Amino acid sequence: MAVAVERDWEIEHVDVVGAYLNSELEETIYMKIPEGVDGDVQNYVCRLNKSLYMLKQAGINWCDFLSNVMENLGFMSAIHVSL
Repeated sequence: MAVAVERDWEIEHVDVVGAYLNSELEETIYMKIPEGVDGDVQNYVCRLNKSLYMLKQAGINWCDFLSNVMENLGFMSAIHVSL
């Protein structure tokens, strides 16, 4: 942070703990209504629009989302850099 302040760089914060919740789902995924929800909802399901922590796809969805954002900002993966 000291270097950013010294060079007058803009600092942005990313909530890594909640990062998985920011990635869009490519697949159509439904889940049962959790126990404890009030009302007669036993036969209902929820369609997920975004990833959840325990969702198997959450990690790869977040990785794909972050990679796309970084590439759109002009960054290049070290894997694709030729020596």
